[in-house]
Amino acid sequence: SVALSGMTAIMGAPDHKVGSNADQGAAYVYADTGSGWSQTTELTASDGAANDMFGSSVALSGAIALMGAPLRTVGGNTDQGAAYIFGNTDLNLTLNTPSTVSHGVDYTGQAILTNNGNSASPALSVILPVPGGTSYVTSSATQGSCNQVSGTVTCNLGSLAANGGSASSSITLEVTAPGGTVLSNHAGLALSTPVLSQGSTTTVTVPPAVTGLVNASVTVGQSVPAESFTIVGTGALTVSVASSNPTLVPHTGLDLSSGCDTNGASCTLAIIPVPGEVGTATVTVAVQDGYGQKGSESFVLTVKAKPPSSGGGSGGVGFLMLAWLGVAVVLRRRMRAGGDLQQG
Repeated sequence: SVALSGMTAIMGAPDHKVGSNADQGAAYVYADTGSGWSQTTELTASDGAANDMFGSSVALSGAIALMGAPLRTVGGNTDQGAAYIFGNTDLNLTLNTPSTVSHGVDYTGQAILTNNGNSASPALSVILPVPGGTSYVTSSATQGSCNQVSGTVTCNLGSLAANGGSASSSITLEVTAPGGTVLSNHAGLALSTPVLSQGSTTTVTVPPAVTGLVNASVTVGQSVPAESFTIVGTGALTVSVASSNPTLVPHTGLDLSSGCDTNGASCTLAIIPVPGEVGTATVTVAVQDGYGQKGSESFVLTVKAKPPSSGGGSGGVGFLMLAWLGVAVVLRRRMRAGGDLQQG
């Protein structure tokens, strides 16, 4: 006997020997993993006996299976027969993935399957396709095992216990898509009708950054050369500028060019120090994207005082000093000449 429902099939084997019980019977569950059908579990009656012929008839609807054992002895009634229900389950599937991830790094998606029903589930398989724009790294499960074939990961979890039994499947991927790409994540349960599935998206981001700023030094009264720099980031960007020394460089003395809110923008910053002020100020340009990621770069502006003049006052003083020295020498010579006349 055979029953098919969605991506699951059950085949009865009523003549199967279980332990030492000839013809007790069994049934086998198969799941379509995306790359072919594979056996996931064997079902037998917990109170089975020889000659029951369990599996002579099978029926399947979603995750609930019904098995007939027409020759089962009930009480003292030989061959009265019985039916067995498997998989009275209430399954819930959730998929956890990051909302953003940077290009070139790894991220992990986790599918959590929970059985809230009052009966243990049949063997279950979770399917995790590898999204476009990523490359497969590894996968694992908290019970059972996972394998990857042709871009699809199948995790065979086996049965989940009733009343909250759960298992999770994880897939780790490397991001190969450029910034701005939206990755489509997906997880599906093979043993359900309709197929139980969840989806999510992850946006590939470029970490915001500011590059190209250089330190500057001028003499008071000189113009400060405009700073040229580049902004990188994903989506709508917010750029701000701040000075560590508003006495020297106030906010009104910082003029940012327009169009600095997109990835790859080439920007300029005009700096106007307060006239007559000297000192240093650290100017920081910061950028933030719509995902809350931030980046910044700073430069130091130094405004120096004017050096002393090389002409005028200091030269005049030197000339006067030399003139006075000359007068003193002449007077001294005359005094000596007068003394010699008196002695002669």
